[in-house]
Amino acid sequence: MATHLTETPPLLSAARQYTSRGWRVIPLAPRSKTPRRGSRGYLDGATDPETLEGWWEENEDLNVAIVTGPDSGLVVLDIDLRNGGDASLYDLENQHGQLPETVTAETSGGWHHYFAHPGGTLPANFGENYPGLDLKANGGYVVAPPSIHPDGSEYRWKLGPWETELAELPEAWVTLLQTSAKLPPTRCLDEPRPLKEGMRHTALTRLAGRLLNAGLGTPEQIRAALHVANRERCQPPLPDAEVDAIADATGTWHRRPADEQTGVQERDAPATADTGEAAPTRSSREENCPDCADGACSLPSTRNRTSRPVHRTVVPKEVIRGESDDMSWYRTPDRKPLTGLDLRAMVRATTWTWPGWMAEGHITVLAGESGAGKSWFALALARAAAHGLDWPDGAAGPEGERPVLWLEAEGRHAVLLERAERLGLDPERLHFMPRPLQTYYLDRPDEMDAISDVAAVSRPRLIVVDSWSKSLWGKENDADVRFCLDSLQSLARHVSAPVLLVHHLRKRQLTDYSESFDFDRLRGSSVLAQVAACVIGVDVPDRSADGRRVSCGKANLGPLPEPFGFSISDEGIAFGPPPELNEQTSRLDAAKAFLRRALADGPRPANEVKEAAREEGISQDALLAAKRQVCHFSRAGGRGGTWLWSLVPEGSEDDAPHHTDHLVQEKKAS
Repeated sequence: MATHLTETPPLLSAARQYTSRGWRVIPLAPRSKTPRRGSRGYLDGATDPETLEGWWEENEDLNVAIVTGPDSGLVVLDIDLRNGGDASLYDLENQHGQLPETVTAETSGGWHHYFAHPGGTLPANFGENYPGLDLKANGGYVVAPPSIHPDGSEYRWKLGPWETELAELPEAWVTLLQTSAKLPPTRCLDEPRPLKEGMRHTALTRLAGRLLNAGLGTPEQIRAALHVANRERCQPPLPDAEVDAIADATGTWHRRPADEQTGVQERDAPATADTGEAAPTRSSREENCPDCADGACSLPSTRNRTSRPVHRTVVPKEVIRGESDDMSWYRTPDRKPLTGLDLRAMVRATTWTWPGWMAEGHITVLAGESGAGKSWFALALARAAAHGLDWPDGAAGPEGERPVLWLEAEGRHAVLLERAERLGLDPERLHFMPRPLQTYYLDRPDEMDAISDVAAVSRPRLIVVDSWSKSLWGKENDADVRFCLDSLQSLARHVSAPVLLVHHLRKRQLTDYSESFDFDRLRGSSVLAQVAACVIGVDVPDRSADGRRVSCGKANLGPLPEPFGFSISDEGIAFGPPPELNEQTSRLDAAKAFLRRALADGPRPANEVKEAAREEGISQDALLAAKRQVCHFSRAGGRGGTWLWSLVPEGSEDDAPHHTDHLVQEKKAS
């Protein structure tokens, strides 16, 4: 009998917890997804304490895996975000119903959803129609928390087995899986199953990767095999040039060394218990699945962020100066760029939640001045999203009902619920964070993780952040804002929902008398406008009336949609045609358009620009107000020289106080 350890390693402690539930476990090599040397994989699954202690007494750093199948009573759905598993799951749930909440673990590249095994034989994957989804059932295993992934991240429980019950698969899903099990698995080159249009390129790419990873041929031999598979299986066959492109890309695939994968030097790599050699960090067949591959997750984890070595090519000074033609310093890159054919198999088309305005996996900014009705309008969008109603512009709403996750950062929960009731938004469909009166700051990694956890459980159709500036703990510098936006966008992709950021405009200057939405007045870092796929503006063209105007200032994913209007009353919110812009607003817009034309070719003397404006009927007041928003100005030849006007570079910000001073002086002079 093995000697008991004086201090229980965390992984052994976790293994004991799993076996206490009747789940069989096996040890894996440290920081790896493959069984330790000499192991028979899932066949070694055990539950007795003596065997467990013997394993971890040999090496405390062994990872732990849970065996799936009837013996453990488990079946696990493995979602690989990098390969589109979230989209595949969404498609399947639309066809066969949503899966219930169940025990869930976070992996480096996605999620593991644990379900009770329904009995019978189940397949190891869903086939090529649903990329990124794998099923770990009979004769399989999954890496379990708190194991360490080869990239250094830690497997974690999102909903541990002590927090929720192990759910059963719905009957429709059991039928689907048992039916899929009868199909011949895609494993061999001579498989009779045809590859139709839409499947051919992806299937050949995967085939090339499997052959290369398993060491079953040189690049040229793999090229020949791809041409055979193309002729015999593809209906119709791809052009030879496209097959050659797949083979060429395959010939440049190389695995990164361990130090580049984990950020740890080779001498620090964990050793196996049997030989003392560095444990492998990759495998040609990991977790009993030939299609899986390690890589960065599309949802960038904010946990365990470690610096990675950066490899730069140093060019000798002699070469830079042109004193030497010696190119021996140049090292051919290890990887070849992806072609459009490679990329076509990885990306999917834009999926609109609200056509033209909000798309799944993208950020939309809703901006306006205080009192313009931004929160009312955001609640109206939440109602349409939650209940599947038509959108404000008359576009057909989404099918079915899904909740909206509302991140309230201004502490107005009572007002929010009162307004939601007036609009007819079911409060059951309005989800908040578990501690709603606490502000969750998006630039704090641990709190961003908490938001991701809740979103994974809520599965919202829309995520609303009200307001953006109040959701940040630190200053709105570019680096922090970029991190927050990247995290939000990845979260949006993972839950297949858009993110709506409610934001404010900068305070109006004395000369900013326009009531229309001005894209240049967005507060904070310019990164916000750069990352957002769409920027929506809410303004009040006529302060004497109640009508609001909604317009789109930026649309990266399609043409600018047409503006519309809305009004707020005791009965709620009503939508209709947009109110007309007043005469003053029209004059300012015309002056701004004139300046963009007049200065398109570069700086011009101020007097020359003013004279051209008078000839076009642009008033001096409108010209100076427009100049404040779109122009730089400086003296030619230094102090005392002629004033020159030039356009502000697109996307930049300039709040220099001397602009107003000069504007006032010039106005007095005129």
